[in-house]
Amino acid sequence: MCGICGAASSNPPEDLEARVAKMNLAMVHRGPDSQGQFSDNRGAIAIRRLAVIDVMTGDQPIPNEDSTLWVIQNGEIYNYPELTQELERLGHRFKTRSDTEVIVHAYEQYGTGAAEKLQGMFALAIYDTRDGSFYFARDRFGEKPFFYFCYDHTLVFSSDPRSLLEWPEVSRRVNREALGYYLRVGLVPSPLTLLEGVYELPPGHWMLWRAGETIVR
Repeated sequence: MCGICGAASSNPPEDLEARVAKMNLAMVHRGPDSQGQFSDNRGAIAIRRLAVIDVMTGDQPIPNEDSTLWVIQNGEIYNYPELTQELERLGHRFKTRSDTEVIVHAYEQYGTGAAEKLQGMFALAIYDTRDGSFYFARDRFGEKPFFYFCYDHTLVFSSDPRSLLEWPEVSRRVNREALGYYLRVGLVPSPLTLLEGVYELPPGHWMLWRAGETIVR
């Protein structure tokens, strides 16, 4: 179990890096082995890691060859050895033997179709520093959680709603529609959550955020 979080904004707050660091600290229970963060003037990503695969060199975030793309992942990619070989044949160069690094090279090669190549349980985020865009994806059965909040050309995301609440603009009000579902049938259907304005990326979906606009498929 790991925890990922971050934020993207067309008009980021001055304390963007500190805010995401605080969100990450709220997930220390999800990843006791290491923490990592990458940020620039348009976005930030962070992770609390529980090290399982490539314990020595697999710390995240992990970049592509020229450090224009950065990836974080909560989960495990089961077919990463086969994908690594496929991508190496296509000219990609790997720095680790981590299942997470295969994701960033797959995105380089296949774009938004990268998640279709992945077999495993995962919630992931890729930050493209060239245009400030973010790509997110969640596994087919929704084994790994992914929550997000949008406002004023800004998107904030996390594996844990409690981490999201460290961002000042995230609402603490109850979503009455979601509460009604919970009281009637004992669950909240995706993409709703019990927090107003906070949504869950549905299982088997990817999302692209660019310049304040989101596409979910």
